[in-house]
Amino acid sequence: MKKTETLVKSLKKYNEAYRSGKPLVSDHEYDSLFEKLRQLDPDNSFLQFVEPEKFNGFVTIRNCPIIIAFFNVNEPSVVIGNSVF
Repeated sequence: MKKTETLVKSLKKYNEAYRSGKPLVSDHEYDSLFEKLRQLDPDNSFLQFVEPEKFNGFVTIRNCPIIIAFFNVNEPSVVIGNSVF
């Protein structure tokens, strides 16, 4: 097994443990291994992966009908739909 494959396997294992609330290594150790992979194989697909965050207990707001926007700091505007007032 190549060195980069071993690093990716370890990083995946450490990431999964961290996400489940039971980290196996310190943040510093993980970051060091991540940086080592970046140096050895900057195009590795693991470096491109962004894991979606899971938020428990939060409410998702799909559409907020009124937003105060400051196009001019001296005159606040209100945006309703596509209209600015």
